Amino acid sequence: MRLKIFGVALVSFMVCFVATAFAAGAVNPADESIGELARQMIEAIKDGKGWLAASLGVILLLGLAKKYVPASWKLGAFMKSDAGGMISAFVLAFAGAIATAAVSFTDGSGMTYAIAAAAAKVGLGAIGGFVVVTKLAAWFVGTAWFQSKAPAWLKAGLAFVLGIIGSSAAEKAKKAGDAAVAANPPQGHGTFTDV
Repeated sequence: MRLKIFGVALVSFMVCFVATAFAAGAVNPADESIGELARQMIEAIKDGKGWLAASLGVILLLGLAKKYVPASWKLGAFMKSDAGGMISAFVLAFAGAIATAAVSFTDGSGMTYAIAAAAAKVGLGAIGGFVVVTKLAAWFVGTAWFQSKAPAWLKAGLAFVLGIIGSSAAEKAKKAGDAAVAANPPQGHGTFTDV
């Protein structure tokens, strides 16, 4: 029994040592933002400010994931996609607004629905508001999960609504302009010479 406990302790120690060495090598000493954010989170935990610590922890985890998760993983590929970028921007802005409000919490105050609603408005503003919500809805409707689980009437209804909302007149105009420039590229000033 003691041999098993010793073996588990030894393996745990080695895993912790390797993980610490890997983390120390992965963090750039010139990039003080990660260490500073972690320090502020630990201080918030020590001071008993749970909402501040939680919001800083969300920001820290999302920042580390965006920076260090490889694109070959599903999470990394999602975070580098348009939908993942929008969701990340919303979460960062939402958590930042919560952290800003949480700094002022005193012993008798705490999180309220009004603060959460205000933080959601900040997050929605950070991602571009209505345009981004329609893009996320279009992405969700196109997912394999939604296509396999949703009833036909819901698929047709959402496709119709998104078709009306997501009018592509601006995209068509941009494509037409790009095609015109490609067909007749600008020539520049032909008589310019170096002096």
